[in-house]
Amino acid sequence: MCDVDAYSKSNLIYANVFKIDYISFQNGGVANSTKTKINEFRANPDGNIEGINKNDNSKVE
Repeated sequence: MCDVDAYSKSNLIYANVFKIDYISFQNGGVANSTKTKINEFRANPDGNIEGINKNDNSKVE
């Protein structure tokens, strides 16, 4: 499962993509979940999508 967190900053739109891992109880239900950021994207002023390196926040071509 995944989750997306979208926000705007300095007139750009950003989207963080997270992987969600669930740990279940033996008798059913969810005991806990963890979210891990797997990627980030932004729309630049020209309307193009850019990937962002999650390790150093540099633009990925």
